Amino acid sequence: MAWRGSGVHEWLAKPGGVVPGAVAADARTAAGVEGADQRDRLADREFAVVPIELWNKLADQAEALEDAVMFAQAKKAEDGTRIPADVLQAELLGDHPIKAWRQHRQLTQDALAAKSGISKPYLSQIENRKRDGTADILATLAKALSVPMELLHEGG
Repeated sequence: MAWRGSGVHEWLAKPGGVVPGAVAADARTAAGVEGADQRDRLADREFAVVPIELWNKLADQAEALEDAVMFAQAKKAEDGTRIPADVLQAELLGDHPIKAWRQHRQLTQDALAAKSGISKPYLSQIENRKRDGTADILATLAKALSVPMELLHEGG
């Protein structure tokens, strides 16, 4: 909790310094601590009051450290799969994943159909959601597009 009050800066730089009684009482009030019993427990704890600029800088550094730790954990769990932005954008706009990947690989329907050994009309029907591809067909298309099969399955 950051608390700003007059006179606080005067004792900040004193190591082991004691908070003046009036400031301590104001800090307790600001913290919602009331009564002698709570004051005694408050007196058992150590607090540091710092300028808000320093607090913000420390908070930013702590967040950056948390981000670095999360990035390291994600990198450790990396499986090597990347989904390009244009593929993601096409899928978000409603394209079938097969169509999105085909266009990303700059293949025509004719080229992908020939590469995967299926007919162009069948590929078109899959891309337009008029037919579902079998697991074998999806595996063949995945191989032709050089992507994991689960990326071609709707909702996958």
